[in-house]
Amino acid sequence: MEPSSGFRVVWCAGVPTLRAELLEAAGIPHAFTTRRGDADGEAIRSSGLDPAAVVEVEQVHGGTIVRVGKGDVGRTVPGADGLWTAEVGVTLRVRGADCPLVLVADPTSGRVAAVHAGWRGLAAGILARAVGSLADAGSVAASLRCAVGPCVGPCCYEVDAPVWEALQQWPEAFSPGRPGRWQLDLRAVARAQLCAAGVRPEGVTVATVCTACEADWFYSYRREGRTASQWAFVAAPRVR
Repeated sequence: MEPSSGFRVVWCAGVPTLRAELLEAAGIPHAFTTRRGDADGEAIRSSGLDPAAVVEVEQVHGGTIVRVGKGDVGRTVPGADGLWTAEVGVTLRVRGADCPLVLVADPTSGRVAAVHAGWRGLAAGILARAVGSLADAGSVAASLRCAVGPCVGPCCYEVDAPVWEALQQWPEAFSPGRPGRWQLDLRAVARAQLCAAGVRPEGVTVATVCTACEADWFYSYRREGRTASQWAFVAAPRVR
């Protein structure tokens, strides 16, 4: 697999992870894991973070974002698909096997968010809510840096009328398919929603690799049915 433009492969104890150059340049600890080994613990350690200081989210394919802190370490937060924090020493982690995993960071304040953004979550405006949560806390949307990780591409993601109706405000993300079907580019919806919320286009980097195509690198629910997941994590940097 060739990493997408704006991403690079980083090997942790012999296991590959993906890092977004946009976040790396800002000093944001993060990674997107692959199916090549259980890398999430080692990837967290290699980023200078404590694997025991993780907060996860239940992921119900909705639009809820929850603020968490050190008191939530070790928890799986119920009823939500996104987390955000401003506290150093807390690592946010989300999982997926075709849905976009999106990391949002404010390099100035250190606020970060991790979001599982499937089509239902995108229809519920979850990425706009993530940006709004950081903005309500004092961040400037135009200064945020966002990374949309590997997900199923439009080459492999056929959808029907209910999905079209739920996401029709982003018609550019659809291309014609079989009668009554469309090919959906979730990455395009994610980018458009982030930018509509005030993030600058140059503040968003998108992995264009398809999880369904790259069987050696990624789990894919579309390809395999019930399967394991990749992870994405992010932590607040120490802001001077």
